[in-house]
Amino acid sequence: MADLFFSTGQAARELHATQDRIRALCQAEAIACELTAGGQFRIPRTEVERLKLEGLPTVPRPLPNGENVTAERRPGGQRTRAALLAAPSEDVIDSAEEVVRLENEVKSVGLRRQREEQLDWFRKREDREAERKAQQEELDRRRQARINAERRRNEWLRSWEEYAIELIVEQWDAPPDVQLAVQEAIREKLSGLRPVPTDDVTQTIVNAIVSAHAGKLEWDRDVHKILIDASNDWLPIEARGTSTEPSAWQIRAKRAACDAMDKKGEAYESWKELPISELRDVARRAVQPIVTEFECVQNYERILKSVVWEIWGATPEENEAAKNKVGKALGTIPIGTSYREMERIRDAALQPFKAAIAKRQREEKRGREIESTVSYRLGHVFNYLGQLEQEGELKFTWFFDRSQTAKKLEERIRPMLVNEMRKKQATSDEDIERRIEQLVDQNLDEFCENDL
Repeated sequence: MADLFFSTGQAARELHATQDRIRALCQAEAIACELTAGGQFRIPRTEVERLKLEGLPTVPRPLPNGENVTAERRPGGQRTRAALLAAPSEDVIDSAEEVVRLENEVKSVGLRRQREEQLDWFRKREDREAERKAQQEELDRRRQARINAERRRNEWLRSWEEYAIELIVEQWDAPPDVQLAVQEAIREKLSGLRPVPTDDVTQTIVNAIVSAHAGKLEWDRDVHKILIDASNDWLPIEARGTSTEPSAWQIRAKRAACDAMDKKGEAYESWKELPISELRDVARRAVQPIVTEFECVQNYERILKSVVWEIWGATPEENEAAKNKVGKALGTIPIGTSYREMERIRDAALQPFKAAIAKRQREEKRGREIESTVSYRLGHVFNYLGQLEQEGELKFTWFFDRSQTAKKLEERIRPMLVNEMRKKQATSDEDIERRIEQLVDQNLDEFCENDL
């Protein structure tokens, strides 16, 4: 297998040396090497392995008074010493020494230059690193300064937000939603101020914002009070419900007041321009028709309840029919009709019922009178039986028999006599007694067969 070779650069990396040193060792034939046709040194792999184990030798230097010999290259790459062209002399030796000295000076200058170039590279690198660190430190310092400034600004904002909230809570008892609105307004206003103003200026700004929200809060409370009055104080007590369950009238009144105030507010650009007194007047006018309607409904119900008392003595059917007729009559009247007018309409609708009831009551009274008269006059039956007994027409074994027969006859002829008297407008006592005697004569045989 053919041996492998390293270039001077590769060998320098393998042996951790500079390329110049490897080249100098090759030129001094201190290490095994070959020379290519192009004049480049090549070091065998085995030689590199040996140098790794044994280390690099020192670069040999020529003696100041040595022989003037030169190395020439053989065609195969081997170096050979050339023969002297003349006999050694002091001049030649001095010249050779001068050449060596100059060569060494040149090499020394070159090395110093390389050393300075390398040092310059390191110094520049250190300068760049120092500059980078300085820039980074400056960036860090500025970033920290911004963080500190932002923290101080946030603390400044929070302190004035807390001041504003405490102020509006202590003086106006603001609810949470107003507190939040004040905080947002303070932050929005102060966040745009650059630079941060003095405490006096800041306090003036914050007080102005708080005052604006407090004014709106008081205005909203006045509006709320109007709505409460609309659904409570402006309505009759009967139209109100409870605090947890408001009546339909309260809901309507509140909605009407709210709609009226909204419509009134459309004519103004800001709530600040709209006086509360005008809103109250507008709301009250909007609620008044509802109050009138409620009073009309109340009067309507009162009128319907009074129907029973107006036709006292009516039957349940008559009461129901009368209420329907009165309700139908009142259903056509406009809202706002007075109670007196409703009474007039009721009385007109009840007139036929009153007439019928009066007629029935008269008939019932006459019936009671007839019953009373008949009951009283039926006592004549007992007397008439006694008269017949005296005349010999009848004969009773016992007095008790006549009494029992009289009672039976009274029961038989009572309905007949009542019906006959109802059909006649007036009947005298004599006529009643005569008719009793006739009825007794007609029915006496039926009872006398058993009792005599």
